[in-house]
Parts: sequence; structure tokens; C-alpha cells
Amino acid sequence: MSRMLRWITQHRAAILSLGILLAVTYAPLVALVTQCFFQRPDLSDLIGARQFVLLGRSLLVAILSGALSTALGVAVGYAISLEARDRQQAAVLIMLLPLLIPPFVHSLALIMLCDRFGVACHGLLPTVGVLGISFFPLAGLLTWAGRRRAAPNQSEAGLIACGPIRTFVSIDLAALRPQLVTSFLLISLFSFSDYAVPSLFRVITYPVHVFSQFAVHYDVQRAAISTWPYLLLPILATSIWKLMLGGRGFTGGASEATASRRRIKTRSARMVYGLAISVPVGIPVIGLALTAGAPGNYLAAWSGGARQMLYSLLLAVVSATVITILALPRVLSPKPQSGRLKATSDFLSLVPIALPGTIFGLGIILLWNRPATTWIYGSSVALGLLYAARFLPFGIRPLVIGRGQVQPGVLDMVRLSDAGRWVTAGRILLPLLSPSILVGWVLCFVLVLRELTGTLLVIPPGQETLAVRIYSLYHYGAGAAVAALSLLLLCVSAFVFGVATLAYRGLRKC
Repeated sequence: MSRMLRWITQHRAAILSLGILLAVTYAPLVALVTQCFFQRPDLSDLIGARQFVLLGRSLLVAILSGALSTALGVAVGYAISLEARDRQQAAVLIMLLPLLIPPFVHSLALIMLCDRFGVACHGLLPTVGVLGISFFPLAGLLTWAGRRRAAPNQSEAGLIACGPIRTFVSIDLAALRPQLVTSFLLISLFSFSDYAVPSLFRVITYPVHVFSQFAVHYDVQRAAISTWPYLLLPILATSIWKLMLGGRGFTGGASEATASRRRIKTRSARMVYGLAISVPVGIPVIGLALTAGAPGNYLAAWSGGARQMLYSLLLAVVSATVITILALPRVLSPKPQSGRLKATSDFLSLVPIALPGTIFGLGIILLWNRPATTWIYGSSVALGLLYAARFLPFGIRPLVIGRGQVQPGVLDMVRLSDAGRWVTAGRILLPLLSPSILVGWVLCFVLVLRELTGTLLVIPPGQETLAVRIYSLYHYGAGAAVAALSLLLLCVSAFVFGVATLAYRGLRKC
């Protein structure tokens, strides 16, 4: 008993963090699973022919989108790695700009642009294209990070012995295998669970089917039962990831292309990532600007959407702040986590990242839509619980990465000096982790601001976020207002991203 108490005392920060994750993120999932398996489900909802047809179509969309996005990301990330080291960070920041544009805004912009030229825009091809373009910066970021850690001597030897093409295929891509596998699986899961993009392009996929079970028929039980692939696919993808990588990590020393090689390839590399970045950003902005029209339309859109804009900003700021506070216990322990507790925490914080808003929206409904908790479910608190449940894992991961970069010797010296736990956390760890805290906060802010699917399910009557208003106005044919509000949403996201970038650089210099 005393050994157990001693273990709990030594790992209380990790136990607290795990308890927060289970209470915030996994409670809605448990409510959903309970509804699925303890209410005598109709087997036709699980193994019906229509479900398998839609599931196969969704898997096709996911695989094609993941392959396209990974290919684009590898090309862009590899090209950026050929730049001079002092220019790479600026190029990476530009590469991340497409992530500020929600996939449903990409879709709306492309549809509006095609309508101006009388071209029909629906079907599988635009769905795969938009999803692939929306998520490729994730693959680009992983590729760039992998290239920075790769050993340059292998590539240089390969260029002499094999030539550039065989070197790229046999050496460079082989060294990037962990990044390629991770990018493909992660983006495929994101694409599989997306509802808005297939819906706008009139492709009936499995997420569209699940959403309609509740939104159209208001059948919570059938919708909950239909979510079983969402719960199984992340576990299956994690198993495939471990099997394909065979325990390999993202390790290696920092590298840089030699000066001669950089002079040969830099010009072509700039053309590659310049084109790959300008198209995903330029087409949506041009399409929205042409549809929005005269400046007066922006004023009209602002007058009709100012309340939703301010409401969305308030939700995003409060939710991101709460998520960051809830994520901090994961990294504030002076003693780093190890063993089974660390493995369990990492697994439980990774799996929900791939789950869609539909899962958490239905879970929040099943958990809080009760007579005793009507005051929660019928207010903005329900949205806050939704955002905290879905995006807490996104807030945890930057902190975990930042905590891994803290030199162990620093904390060893603090422990030897008999500094208290709160002194270590407040005066040592928090300043060291402040850049990672900022990254996590901004990531959660942008994700909350653009979240749509779960919000459509949970949002209280009489209230709208900006994303919901944009999506709703489009179905009423208000094209100019939709385009103007979408551009305002992009401007807000870009402004926050720019301010956060400046603040991040200031914190890194301290």
C-alpha cells in the first residue's frame, strides 16, 4: 500500500493529466460507445449493404486524398529543405498558410469560381482535390522536419554514385519513410471523417450518411451506432503505423544541403513550393473576392454577421485558453514521464486527434442532453465542452514536443537545489515551455474558429458561430455574403497567425 501511495505521489502530475484527458475527451466517447452497444442495436445499422457501399466510397476518398496530399507535401517540404537555413523558417510559415483556410471554405470558393464560368463542380474529383490541397502542409511540415534531421553524407555519396533521381528515390525518400507513413495515415483519417467537403460537392460518403441520421431524422441512436468505423479506424491506423515503422522514430542529426547542391537546385525548388503554396491560397482568395464584389457587400455582410464574428472570437479565445490550462499538467512535472504511464498517456492523447466532430458532437448530446443538465446543453457551455473534448489532444501535443526539447540537466540541477515543485513549474518550466504553450494556444484557437461539423450538431438554438453562418447562408443562395464573411474569417485567422509568429520569435530569443 505504501509503495502504491509513493508511486501516486511521484506521478501525481501525470495522473492528473491523464484524469483530465479521460474526463474531458473520453467521457463523450464512452457515452457514445455505451449508446452503441448497450441499447440492443439493429444489426442492419452496422452491416447493411448501403453502409458498406458508403464506407468503401469514403475509404476511396480518404486514400486518394491522403496520397495526393502526401505527394504535394513531400515535394514542398523537400524543396524548402534545399533553401539556405536562415530562409527555411520563413518558407515554412508561408507553407502553413493553406491550413488557415477551412476545407469547406476551399470548397465554397472553388464552387463559386466555377459557377462564374458556367462549369459544373461536383463529384469525386473536386472532393479529393480540395481535401488533398487543404491538408498537404501537414505532410510538408513533417517532410521538412525529417530533412533537417537527416544525415547529408548519404545523399552526397548517392549523388556521386547513382545520380539525382536514384538518390532521391532510394535514399532521400527511404530516409523519410516515417514522415511519409505518418502523413498518409493522418491525412487519410482527416479526409475520411470530413463531412462538409463531400456534402458541398454532392458526394454521399459515410460521414454524410452519419450526419444525416441525426440532422435530418433526429435519430441519435442510429447515428451513434453508425459511428463504429470512426472508433475503429484510428486504432487500426495506429497499428499499421507501428507495424510499418517497426519502432523507428524521427531521430537523427541536423543537416543542411551543401552550397554546391543548393545552387543547383534552389531555383527549381523555389518554383515548386512557390507554385504549390500560391495555388491553394490564391484560388480560394480570388474566387471569394470575385464573388464578394463591391466593397459595399463587405459592409452588408459585416452588419449581418458581426454578432456571429464576435461570438466566434469569444468562443475561440476562451476555449483555447481553457484547453491550454487543461493541457499544462501533462508537462509541468519536474520528472519526465516514462514507462507504461507515458505510453498510455501518449496513446490516449493521439487516438482522438483523428476522430471527427460528428463523434464528439453526438457524444456531447448523449452525455448532457438530460433534464438535470438542460442548463448546460442549452447554452454556450455545451460548445465549450465540445471544443475542449475534441481539441484537448491538439493542445497537448505541442507541449509534449516542447517538453522533450528541455535539457534534462537543467531540471536535474533544480532538483539538486531542493527547489519546490511549484518553483520548478512556475519559474523554470513555464518560461522554457512558453513558445510551445503559444503554439498550442494558436493551434486550438484556429481549430475552434473553423470547426463546423460538431458545432452544427451541438449549437444552441438562436446562436450561430461564423462558420455555421457561412455554411447556412450558402444553402440559401447568398453568395456575396458567404464570400465576404469567408474572407473576413481568413483575415482574422491570418492576423492571429501573424501576431503569434512575431510573439513566438520574441519568446525564442528570450
